[in-house]
Amino acid sequence: MQTYSDALPLHEELDMPSAGKARAWQLIAREFAKEVMRPCAAKLDPLPAAEVSTDAAFKEFFKKAHSRRLHALACPEAMGGEGASIYEQSLIYEELGWGSSGLALSLVVSQIPFLALSAHASADLQDQYLRPYLEDREAEFIGCYPVTESAHGSDLFFIGNPVHGGRSEWNLARLNYETNAYLDERRNEWVINGQKSQWITNTSIATHAFVLAALQAGGSAGFLVPLSTAGVERGVALEKLGQREMNQAGISFNEVRIPYNHMLVGPSDYQRFISNAFGNAYILIGAVCVGIARAALEEAAAFCKARVQGGARLVEHQDVQRRLMDIFAEVELMRAYIRSLARYHSGAAKTRLMHYSAVARGHVSQQAFKVCSDALDLFGHIGFSKGVLIEKLYRDARMTRMMGGAGTVAQLRAAQEFFA
Repeated sequence: MQTYSDALPLHEELDMPSAGKARAWQLIAREFAKEVMRPCAAKLDPLPAAEVSTDAAFKEFFKKAHSRRLHALACPEAMGGEGASIYEQSLIYEELGWGSSGLALSLVVSQIPFLALSAHASADLQDQYLRPYLEDREAEFIGCYPVTESAHGSDLFFIGNPVHGGRSEWNLARLNYETNAYLDERRNEWVINGQKSQWITNTSIATHAFVLAALQAGGSAGFLVPLSTAGVERGVALEKLGQREMNQAGISFNEVRIPYNHMLVGPSDYQRFISNAFGNAYILIGAVCVGIARAALEEAAAFCKARVQGGARLVEHQDVQRRLMDIFAEVELMRAYIRSLARYHSGAAKTRLMHYSAVARGHVSQQAFKVCSDALDLFGHIGFSKGVLIEKLYRDARMTRMMGGAGTVAQLRAAQEFFA
């Protein structure tokens, strides 16, 4: 894939310590993004979707991520994880987003079932599933998070339970998951039925899923489902506009039976789990968006320095200089917001402020798309050519507007708490 910039960022780290754990992880991620992710994404992007998950480069990406312990970032050190704070993770995922937003977000999703195990499972269940995952160096354990359904997607926060927040209570429990679960008391097993949509990340390669479903007895819950269980059926990989190196496909459950203790999050904890999980995830999605925008800025600046037009390099034209500085300003503002929020969330016993995370999810992803669009304009027709990185960044940035649900709906849900 044709690129114009090198791997060194244009920006100064205004708020970044020069040493320490955070800096070490950032540099590991930067090298990984350059040496592994960029080449892998360039190879996978033009492939048919059905071939992505079976390609050697895709499998090698996950193996190398596991070998560098990137799959264990968020799990507590006491359990064998890296115990990285949300701030440290935001630094890492900005770099990974620079390398490939599709692969970076695949890595985020791959951890979700195991993070749920670390927070909600019994010691026996953690010994059975979590410890082997954390010790895995061959990517033999990969997670997915089946949420989106044909009738429900971006309205996730309005599903299952009343919404409590702000100074009033919004009774929005009018929706339920189509996927459902009931308890077979005779066998002490949960039985799951239903179908999730084509937008489920890692479906073709996942070994375990954290499935959200409606309970027959009322409320919603989250279940750990080993995907080797009878009754699990995977769909065909989805062809899509951008982030094509991210495998996505549908998944269905037909009388899938799991042990009673595989319910990790019950109805009483469901809403709190959703708010905390997505509050953190939205910060990481925002960090990935900063990485995309930074890549677009660097590509545009390098191209304008090399391209001669009107008898001078583009960068010598005042209007081009102004436009580059506008892009630079957007990237820096995005970065400052994400890092400030991530630093807050990394503090002990801090309240998860969903309205701030919703801005990270909604507004920052919109600004990343704007940055990529503005940067592409500077390339002229070259920017619309297949095989040029800026064209891929533009497509990938557009996809982030829907990753984890539409950013506009996330902001609406937050507004109903914040302004109530």
